[in-house]
Amino acid sequence: MANPAHPYVPRDLHLPGYVPCFLSQSEIVTPFLGTSILVVVLIWFISGSSAKISKLDRLLMCWWAFTGLTHIILEGYFAFSPEFFKEKTSFFLAEVWKEYSKGDSRYAGRDSAVVTVEAVTAVIEGPACLLAIYAIARKKAYSYTLQLAICLGQLYGCLIYFITAFLEGDNFSTSPFYYWVYYIGANCCPKVVHNKTEVVIDDEGVEHVKVVSILRNGCNCKSSSVRKDTVNATRNGQKTREAAAAGDSSDRLHHCRPRNCVSPAARPGVQSVPASHPASPGLLNYCCHRN
Repeated sequence: MANPAHPYVPRDLHLPGYVPCFLSQSEIVTPFLGTSILVVVLIWFISGSSAKISKLDRLLMCWWAFTGLTHIILEGYFAFSPEFFKEKTSFFLAEVWKEYSKGDSRYAGRDSAVVTVEAVTAVIEGPACLLAIYAIARKKAYSYTLQLAICLGQLYGCLIYFITAFLEGDNFSTSPFYYWVYYIGANCCPKVVHNKTEVVIDDEGVEHVKVVSILRNGCNCKSSSVRKDTVNATRNGQKTREAAAAGDSSDRLHHCRPRNCVSPAARPGVQSVPASHPASPGLLNYCCHRN
């Protein structure tokens, strides 16, 4: 008996042995969304058991759990299952990719660029996302750098994904609905990189400046630290090296209220000294120190 025609575009896409979906769209999307929400909720409550983890970090942990498991399970299955469209049962992962291919038939057609991007994402970025959860929870020094690297990797993968489709004609969706919901909606996230500064207090009670790089990729990723011997504020009231070298006068001292520094109202005598970070010319940082 002849194989039934596939629903994908282009219509001449060669898929020998294609088996239509057994599950409807709602039967595929609903369990996926439900499971994703369950994972996020679990991570949120588990991370809440530690008072040392901020709400922002808890949100980041939720994001990394969701995206990491998606990379490993869904994209890992696709990367190593070249004939998923021949699956003759209602195996959920195969059904997901049969359905998603309506938005981008390159998945069913095993486009080499798509397979490469998804394989790298599943094997490298997936585990890295889970490692980021551990790094955030344990306050590891490499946490910020790791998160930034993952986000940059995802940004690079998205660029390859969209650019190759554009160069090949961008005609892989069965309808505008699948184009905008699956192809665009499921892959396009705002990505903006910018820097900010914050004052943090280390385990010894010494405040120091940290330069923070944020990459918005559905999440915030903080990166970098500051040389303690250069920008550290001291307990005995000495000014930072930069402030002393600049001949800082008393009129330049003013109270500061950075996010992670105790406010002057709570700790009288806490003041700030502007300092230029040597690694970021022109970027104004603020160091807190005790008088």
